Amino acid sequence: PDVGLSMIFGDLFRGLMSDGGAFAAGIDYSELDHPGPELATAAEQKKVLVKSERDPQLELATFSGGCFWGLELAYQRVPGVVHTAVGYTQGQEQFPTYSQVGAGATGHTEAVIVYYDPGEVTYDQLLDVFFGRVDPTTVNGQGNGHGRQYRTVTCIQGLQISR
Repeated sequence: PDVGLSMIFGDLFRGLMSDGGAFAAGIDYSELDHPGPELATAAEQKKVLVKSERDPQLELATFSGGCFWGLELAYQRVPGVVHTAVGYTQGQEQFPTYSQVGAGATGHTEAVIVYYDPGEVTYDQLLDVFFGRVDPTTVNGQGNGHGRQYRTVTCIQGLQISR
């Protein structure tokens, strides 16, 4: 079901910084390094990626918990994390601007998408990083960042759950 996960990719590159963001500025994503073109194509097609299409051994996970820059840096330091990207998810505005999101006007939350090699790092280990940085009991904020855009969210993309 479409439980907002497609919005992760639909909004991931929209409204990155400054009004209009990178997407509205007309950036040619085909010219960016991987995974830029892959994520942009998925967003345009409203497609949820579970694995990298170019590198199918890489799985994807999305996390939100405070400012995306600090969370992204934490994941960039994890062995087995190959790529990260930041953006917005779960909002109503199709092309949110930094100002709109910061003002709480769109319902978006800041998010980090992580491309990882499950042979080197598990999803559980990625969750350990997340919960090592984020207090999920704190409502609408982490550290110095407060507002609905900093709420805590984790999105499972294709995780096999055994019973």
